[in-house]
Amino acid sequence: IREEILEMLGLAHEVVCATPALAEVVRAEAPFAPTPIVIGDTVEKIRLPQDAALPPLEQGRRLLWYGSHGSPNASAGMVDLLLIADLLAETHRREGVELVVCSNDRDKYERLIAPLDVPSRYVDWSLDGFPAVLAAADAVVIPINKNPFTACKTHNRLSLALYAGVPV
Repeated sequence: IREEILEMLGLAHEVVCATPALAEVVRAEAPFAPTPIVIGDTVEKIRLPQDAALPPLEQGRRLLWYGSHGSPNASAGMVDLLLIADLLAETHRREGVELVVCSNDRDKYERLIAPLDVPSRYVDWSLDGFPAVLAAADAVVIPINKNPFTACKTHNRLSLALYAGVPV
């Protein structure tokens, strides 16, 4: 895949990257390519439905993590929830929380997240269903492993949740 990307970069008249960190990687890996132009993500305008996908909690708060389950190239995605596993458990004991994971790999959720010491549920991500899942959340959590892969990612999840009025 790397060789194919480098070949495409050699044919390009312009190169656009979504983050300055990704532009630096492209410059380092393909100095022969045109200098990348950085155009950041726009905010996805999402209208939250009045009817949330999940029933309200009797007590406590519903925390949502959403995104792709991970990457074969780096530690990222759902595994990042393990970074805050102790904090989630402590918060649940003190205030009561439910963690909702909206993603694309139920098996990974069952293996990594379901065993944590916090009540949780898995919801398959879909373009049509996601707004109602976000509407049901009291807050969004986005823990991130720091590595070269995540340094190149955009702020789209953060911006989308904040634009929808859900604290992050």
